[in-house]
Amino acid sequence: MYVQEPRIISIISDIQDLKSPNFIQKRVLYIDFLHNAGVVHRDLKTTNILLDEDGHAVIIDFGLAKWLHRTERTNTFCGTPQYMGKKMLYNNIKL
Repeated sequence: MYVQEPRIISIISDIQDLKSPNFIQKRVLYIDFLHNAGVVHRDLKTTNILLDEDGHAVIIDFGLAKWLHRTERTNTFCGTPQYMGKKMLYNNIKL
């Protein structure tokens, strides 16, 4: 599939758009679908979500994704540091 539309972050003009229930609900459903299929994205951020011509989100960049069974966990520290919570980031820095 080829998506011509821009990344979602480049077209959102107001932070309130990000907080709308409809926007959030659709993204949660996409992530829930992936998790139920056993896929953990591990680098989900606004720059990895595109919109198609109908306004539907297309999640891209599965380079760090991992297949897991329901009972499995992953301990690999990966992702984009700028999008991580401080606690997660600082707990994983090796000094």
